[in-house]
Amino acid sequence: MQTGTRICCPRTDKEASDSCYKTAISYLLPLAEFIPSEKLATLKKKPVFFGIGLELGIQDEYLKVVSTIESGAAHRGGVMAGDVILTLDGVSTKSQSLDSLVSRMRNTSASYTNLKIARRGVDQALNFDIPREEVKITSCRGRLLAADTGYLRASQFIDETRSQALMVIRRMEKENQGPLRNLILDLRGNPGGALPAIVGMAEPFIPASKLVLITKDKHGEKHEYRTTAEESSTESVSRLAPEIKSELKQIHLIILTDKLSGGGSESLIAALREYRPVTLMGEKTSGSNKVTEIVEIGNGSAIKMATATLYAPNEVSLPEDGIVPDRMVASPSLSKADYGNSMNDPVLQAALLSIQENRKDQVKQKLD
Repeated sequence: MQTGTRICCPRTDKEASDSCYKTAISYLLPLAEFIPSEKLATLKKKPVFFGIGLELGIQDEYLKVVSTIESGAAHRGGVMAGDVILTLDGVSTKSQSLDSLVSRMRNTSASYTNLKIARRGVDQALNFDIPREEVKITSCRGRLLAADTGYLRASQFIDETRSQALMVIRRMEKENQGPLRNLILDLRGNPGGALPAIVGMAEPFIPASKLVLITKDKHGEKHEYRTTAEESSTESVSRLAPEIKSELKQIHLIILTDKLSGGGSESLIAALREYRPVTLMGEKTSGSNKVTEIVEIGNGSAIKMATATLYAPNEVSLPEDGIVPDRMVASPSLSKADYGNSMNDPVLQAALLSIQENRKDQVKQKLD
C-alpha cells in the first residue's frame, strides 16, 4: 500500500464499508484481493469431513478402491485395494461420475455406509457396513504402480507434508519389499503452501544445508530457506522402515505438472533441478512467483496481497509465464480424484512409458 495513504470507510453500514474498502484496495493495490469478514471466517475455520477412508477411482464404469487409509474404518472393516464397489447404500455405482459418488459418501447423514463389493477370486459379492467417522485430510497420497515404481501426489504443502510423504513412501517400499528405483511426484493442481513446508518436501531428495528458495520484498530484503544439517535432513524411509534402505537422493524422479501448479510447486521444482536430475512432464506451470499473505484490517475483513517475489537457488526469479516441462503432455480436464488413476490419466501413462524406455536403455547399456 502506498506510504501515507489512509482508507476511511463507514463502520456502521457493513455493506457500504465492504464496498468502500473493495474499491479503495482495487485502486491502490490492483493485484490485491479484498476478503470480506464472512469469507475470512470460512478460511480460518478448519474443515471437517466424514467418510470411511478410501481412495477411489473409476474402472470399467464402476467405482474401484485404489487404496485404503490404513487407520480408516474401511481398512479396519476388511475392504481391500482392487475391490470393485457395485452398489453404494443400495444404489448402483455403474456409469456415475466419481465426484458425485464421493460427494454422496461424504454428505450423507447416515452413521454407516453399505458397500456391495466384487473381489477378484471370490465368487459372490461381499457386503460391508462401514461406520462413517471423521477423516483427517492429508496432503499426500500414493501407491505402488509397478515393481520398483511408486506414485506420490502432494496436493499442497503444509507442516505435515514431509512426514506424510515419507510414510506413503515407506508403505510403498514395504509393499515392494525393497527400495523404490522410480518415483513419480505429482504436483498438478498444487497451488503451494507454507515456505518451510516446501523446504521440508525437498529435503529427502537433495543434499543437506543446500539453498532451496529465496524471497525478496520490494525493498530488496532477502530471506533464504535451506535444507537442515545432515543429521536431521537424512531422516528418510530408512528410519521409518529399518529393514529397507531407501535412497531417495538417487531415485529416478519424474515430476508431473499442469497450469494449476503454483509458486510453491515451482519453487520445489527449481530446487530439485538445481541439485539432481529431474524429468518434468505435463503442462506448463502457472507462473505464480509471488509470496502472498492475508492481512486483516479494522472491520474484520482482510486483504490478500503479494509481499515478496520467489527466487530459485541461483537467485533467478521464477518465470512469470511458468516453467515449461521437459516433455509437454496435454491432458483432458481431470477431477483431482482422477489424478494418478493410470486408466484415465494420460500424463501418468506417459510417465510410466518413460520409465519403461529408461529401463530398456539401461539394459542395452549393460549389454553393450
